[in-house]
Amino acid sequence: MTSTEMKELLPNWKIDGMPAWISNNSWDITDEYILKIYEKREELKRSIVLLEALKDIGMPVAEIVPVIEGDMYLERESVYYLMTRKLPGSILNLREEPEQIYGRMGKVIGKLHAALRELEAHIDFWDNSLFSEMKGWIPENLCKSDWKYIGKKDYQETVNTLAAVYEELPKQLIHRDVHFGNFLFEQGEFTGYIDFDLSQKNIRIFDIAYFLSGLLCDEKNYGADRENWFSLVKWVINGYEESMPLETAEKVYLSTVMECIEILFTGYFLSVEEDRLAKDSAQLFYFIKANANKIREKALDSDIM
Repeated sequence: MTSTEMKELLPNWKIDGMPAWISNNSWDITDEYILKIYEKREELKRSIVLLEALKDIGMPVAEIVPVIEGDMYLERESVYYLMTRKLPGSILNLREEPEQIYGRMGKVIGKLHAALRELEAHIDFWDNSLFSEMKGWIPENLCKSDWKYIGKKDYQETVNTLAAVYEELPKQLIHRDVHFGNFLFEQGEFTGYIDFDLSQKNIRIFDIAYFLSGLLCDEKNYGADRENWFSLVKWVINGYEESMPLETAEKVYLSTVMECIEILFTGYFLSVEEDRLAKDSAQLFYFIKANANKIREKALDSDIM
């Protein structure tokens, strides 16, 4: 949609201003609101339920602005629009000491998990299984490409390890898209969580593994060059455990979950013909796999006494 088309929707909230594009499905409105577009009603409703539930227990999440008729969202031609008040803050200041930055991120992830665990008994949510994905659509996509970037033997070895430990790994409601852009800070203080569109029940350690893997994807921006990155593993988990403890199995098999995430991305990017991104994900898979023992040591070294 164009900014002019988006502007024509704003009277439904009694808001005036010219929208500024942020991403594929999000627009900034007068620097006070965020208008988000959904094509799937069920995804929209999941986000609304979670935002409202987190708000009710005092978590810093965006406030939903209803349309003037009182509905929580606007529907136009099977497209859905959700308006929220813009939270203060931006990405964490990466000029601070790395131990402080990543310890703080670990802590706020842990606080979110504690809140989500409290809520999951009271709300219905998508119950997903990383193991099922690793045995389903992912190997199908890898096979279609004739195991182009990740060898079948290496894939199977990672899946076998996950299968052996999967029942030991705690499951709960998670964010599922943990990166710096979805956690806001202002002058070093945490101000809010955003973007719960992918939230689901899955293994708890997925969020930490996803965050740490993401740092390797963009190491230049996040100061996470390959050698320093291992220290970030320890600092993130140290921060996390200030909010809630992890099981030993979660630390021991953190690298396995990270390997699975990169296999997942490789399979996905191959399916949408993003060959370069598939290759990049496969390279991260092999880096993580080659350094599994070092990752495990750093994760276990983070134990808080």
